[in-house]
Amino acid sequence: MQQSGSCASDGGLTPLTLGAAEQRGRDFAASVGCAHPTTAATCLRALTTTELLRRTGTGTASLWGPNTGPPVLPRAPHRAWAEGRVNAVPTLNGNTHDEYRYFTALYVDLLGGGPLTTASYAAVIGIQHGGRAGAVLHTYPASAYPSPNLAYSAVNTDQRFACPARADSRLYGTRASVYAYEFHDPQAPPFIPAPHTPQGAFHASELAYLFPMEPLHLTPAQRRLSATMTAYWARFVATGDPNDSRVPAWPRYTTEGDRIQVLAPDRVASTTGFATDYHCTFWLPSPTSRTAVR
Repeated sequence: MQQSGSCASDGGLTPLTLGAAEQRGRDFAASVGCAHPTTAATCLRALTTTELLRRTGTGTASLWGPNTGPPVLPRAPHRAWAEGRVNAVPTLNGNTHDEYRYFTALYVDLLGGGPLTTASYAAVIGIQHGGRAGAVLHTYPASAYPSPNLAYSAVNTDQRFACPARADSRLYGTRASVYAYEFHDPQAPPFIPAPHTPQGAFHASELAYLFPMEPLHLTPAQRRLSATMTAYWARFVATGDPNDSRVPAWPRYTTEGDRIQVLAPDRVASTTGFATDYHCTFWLPSPTSRTAVR
């Protein structure tokens, strides 16, 4: 299973080499005044958690992720797929509809001093996307969203989570069966307070449905969705196929059909509109890129 993350596609959590990851760690330590290698660890431990988090910026993968080179992951996943050196097994893969809203609430609202304005949204996009910033702002204008925070969340949801997850499904499906999903409950119980960023179906929000706990107070419709999802996941673990006569049919993902199962309280059914909804042609335009197969 692969939930809310990309293994092999551009835009997701692309693995760094061990050497590059170590250099990134040294660079971060230096940026917070802990440059000397013999004292860096002690120096970093002396900083507050809040200060460390503030210095990481607004990216979710700026300082952590898998590393390639050591025996556990000797080569990058995209390379392993290209060479056919993979254990091709059935995969259940997907994302939540509003992945990045959680990180916007955390890094922008709670740790970054407050919500984005139209001007600061444009400035952040400029910093993060460089020469492509104009195209990003044209595709995601602040005026098209209830707030700049939500525009920023949409950019990062699409680029970092949704479209890379779809690209992975397209890749994996060339060698084994894939079942792709989109969790979409706009009223999912939030994990953190977010006065400026309605959380929607935020990152990890589906876990409350797969491992339901009483304090979260799911509504009857949400409980029904939870029962359907746990049935899907359990059946997949047991058989490699989530389908069962007790739940709505979940079609196997193919590049031709491009069908992704929507998991929502009022609807559990497949859609072919995923790529359009998440602007995947904008983010992964080339059919001959390293993650595309046809």
